[in-house]
Amino acid sequence: MFQLATTLGIFSANMVNYGTQHLETWGWRLSLGLAAGPALLMTVGGMFLPDTPNSLIERGHLDKGRAVLEKIRGTRNVEAEYEDMVDAAALAKSIRHPFRNILERRNRPQLVMAISMPMFQILTGINSILFYAPVLFGSLGFRANASLYSSVMTGAVLVASTLVSIATVDKWGRRALLLSGGIQMIVSQVSVAIILGLKFGGDKVLSKGFSALLVATFCLFVAAFGWSWGPLGWTVPSEIFPLETRSAGQAITVSVNLLFTFAIAQKPRVYLLKK
Repeated sequence: MFQLATTLGIFSANMVNYGTQHLETWGWRLSLGLAAGPALLMTVGGMFLPDTPNSLIERGHLDKGRAVLEKIRGTRNVEAEYEDMVDAAALAKSIRHPFRNILERRNRPQLVMAISMPMFQILTGINSILFYAPVLFGSLGFRANASLYSSVMTGAVLVASTLVSIATVDKWGRRALLLSGGIQMIVSQVSVAIILGLKFGGDKVLSKGFSALLVATFCLFVAAFGWSWGPLGWTVPSEIFPLETRSAGQAITVSVNLLFTFAIAQKPRVYLLKK
């Protein structure tokens, strides 16, 4: 659901950019300013959002934790789940130095996964497409309207493919989706390279047919990411850590993801600005 919310946000932003492009003098200002809407909604909503039952129980507020749990579940019959939370909180409090524990030899496979999954998730190149799609398509000869429309298409494909992942991940398993998505992304990237190498550059201009083929290939790449490495890059690391290293493992996963997101975002930006 986290990945679905992210993709819906990307698609919504693309739709706003597409809808405001004809407002010549202040369309880009409106596009940026509308981002304040979700931010305001989150701020106001956060004022009414209670602490989670786990957080309350871990801090010793057992009655409040149970009350919130009953409110969330819509029933007072939460005894079994409540006892599980109390036991888990007691075990969590007994754990010391999770970052030191995750460096131990027995936890190294999980540590490797905590670093590798988010690293390769970003190194697929998906952020270069999502961040700079209008500029990327514009540099390939698309007009402004067409480049923004292509961005909307890739955003819609990303949402749809994430829904596919939600529907199939428990039936087909994580490994099958990761392998199939990885293969499709490789084929798509090689196809894009061949098209651009043969039909673009120098005095060559992409024809309408090859432009459509290029957009379709980008969409296939985005679709493969959307049902495989996109959501599963978060799901798999969260499932492999024992309780004693879970907090450290999740912290490492998020940190590596954001680090590579920042790093990958810089080079395409510099290249495209030079173009």
